[in-house]
Amino acid sequence: MKTHLVLTLAIILLISLVSCSVPVDSYSNVDQYNPSPRRKHCLHKKIIRGKCLKFKKFKVCAHHSKITKCVKFKKFCKCIKLGKPKRKCIKFGFRRTKCADRRGWSTCDQYGTRRICTKKAFHHYCAKRTFIPKCVKHGERKVCRKYKKVPIRKCETKKICDSYSKSVDSYQPQKCKHVKKCKIVSFAKKCVKFRKIKFCKLRILLKKCLQIRKNSYCAQFKCKKVCKHKRRFFQCVRFHKEKYCSQQQHFPPKCLKRKVYKKCIRKIEKKICKIWKQKKICKKYQKKRICLKRKPFQISK
Repeated sequence: MKTHLVLTLAIILLISLVSCSVPVDSYSNVDQYNPSPRRKHCLHKKIIRGKCLKFKKFKVCAHHSKITKCVKFKKFCKCIKLGKPKRKCIKFGFRRTKCADRRGWSTCDQYGTRRICTKKAFHHYCAKRTFIPKCVKHGERKVCRKYKKVPIRKCETKKICDSYSKSVDSYQPQKCKHVKKCKIVSFAKKCVKFRKIKFCKLRILLKKCLQIRKNSYCAQFKCKKVCKHKRRFFQCVRFHKEKYCSQQQHFPPKCLKRKVYKKCIRKIEKKICKIWKQKKICKKYQKKRICLKRKPFQISK
């Protein structure tokens, strides 16, 4: 029984302590049937994209096609026109003839001199000329500086008689007079101010060189002794030796005309768009705030 009493007393003391710790506002009008509302306070917020406000259109390739493109070229030369092949003797020999005691040699019968140029010089000459007109004699003449409009009048004379004098006295001669009437028909120009201008009376054509070239000529000569006519003598010494070609060298024909052409040595494949289509992307979004983490708390009314 004693233990039960001690336990009940301890529970009563605890309840009284808890009720004393909670503060009670005596002035606040607390509605027992309608308690104060609870609001959740956001601890962590985040801005996300909402609706699209502005769109942008651009082209996107739907189908590609591959093409080959040459990156590196190499030049090649090809001969179009060939010349004739040539032969040249590189080794000579001697052969026997009928005569066994003859030999041959050549001597010069007639000598002469030949002029050889040792020093060249140049002189300039005009290759292209033109003619420029130049005024030699000047003159003066009058030219109108200011015009004035002058009216052209057309005049007519009319005879006007007095009809009153005839009605009074029929035998009395009529009194008539001539009246001149003028009217402006048109206007003519008349010079009121002159000025003097110069003009060319006599012109001559002057020569002017447009292109100058130079030509070479020999400034110094030298005379050299040469043989004009040769004569051959034969003397047989057992065998006559006649010179002939024992070995020839063949030279290939030279190219007279060449053709240069390009050849591709390196190619790459390149993509080119054949079909295009339009695509729409959002350029500007609406900003929207959302709460990631909330904390509930109570506000008293």
